[in-house]
Amino acid sequence: MLLTVVSGSDDAAVKSRSLAIVAEWFGEDYERSNDLEIIRGDDETVAPEDSLNEFLASAQTPPFFGDGKTVWLRHWSGFKLLSESRSAKAAEALMNRFAEEVVKPAPIPGVRLLVDGAGLDGRKALAKLLKSAENVEFELLNLPDQKARDFVRQQVGSLTAQAKSAGFKLTPDAAEYLAAATGSDMARRNNELEKLYCYVAPEKVITIDDCREVVSFDIAAVSWELGSALSERNTAAALALLTPLLRQLKQEKASGNQELTLLWSAAGVFSDIVQTHGFMREIGVPARFGPNFFDSLDSSLKERFPKNKLLSYHPYRAYKLCESAARWSPQSLAAALDMIVEAQRKMVSGSDSLLTLEKLIIDLGRC
Repeated sequence: MLLTVVSGSDDAAVKSRSLAIVAEWFGEDYERSNDLEIIRGDDETVAPEDSLNEFLASAQTPPFFGDGKTVWLRHWSGFKLLSESRSAKAAEALMNRFAEEVVKPAPIPGVRLLVDGAGLDGRKALAKLLKSAENVEFELLNLPDQKARDFVRQQVGSLTAQAKSAGFKLTPDAAEYLAAATGSDMARRNNELEKLYCYVAPEKVITIDDCREVVSFDIAAVSWELGSALSERNTAAALALLTPLLRQLKQEKASGNQELTLLWSAAGVFSDIVQTHGFMREIGVPARFGPNFFDSLDSSLKERFPKNKLLSYHPYRAYKLCESAARWSPQSLAAALDMIVEAQRKMVSGSDSLLTLEKLIIDLGRC
């Protein structure tokens, strides 16, 4: 391919992929190559139009050494203009120019072009042109949609596959922990995985305990653990998580009742349990079920019950949710929700929020 373009909403993945391409072409010491010219597209002192001009001028200049050369417009900020409503007209004009002067012209003999930069939407005309153009290799790397019903399943599957490709195995609960901790931040995910690889070697198996020891403290991860501890009636674990979680919340948010924030989080956990009970009844989950139950379900159930979240989750996640829900009878669940409402009433009426939250955790464990 004579023109390679890498873009999408995942900035870290786009940069990582472009670096991998250049390293594949010229080796790790690519900056010393006489056959590679790099135009900085992320220089904040240079407008995207000007870096594009420099890129085009370089592409049209004959190579000084050998019979060919590569010109790389590195981390170009031009694509990001498309997502900024305040510069819509300017961005459209710039993308039209990119299409006319970079994508559509016949390849320049002996010249290979590479452009990377986050921000290009796959629905835009330029993206469609890049997908269909000859002599063009186009990669679109997007962040996963956190609102998608199967977001967690996508993340768990992606993490498992990434670890496997590096020669490691992630246990299912460790993959869930990492998914909660890193969300859609690919740069953070890669960093945390590298730390884990070093920590567990040479065993090659990464457990949730390893994650707890190595993965940087993160509100999302610990909140996920707190919710799991509450749903599993693990009072000791929930109380142990409470202090570091509140400390971090207070550091990030100087004002507000952080205990009340955690109370609402607990309410969400129990609302999920109520919902899970309904989903279990809908697809006929038996009183006794094992970890492989969701692996053997009839595929037609997804068509019959498209809104049943258990059918969109990773089978192990669905099993763990049902396992937690099964610990709560309708009577104990009703009592737990009443306790949460009463704890909220006390907090907003002036009672000691920390003591109220600690008592709630203890009472939920006994419920």
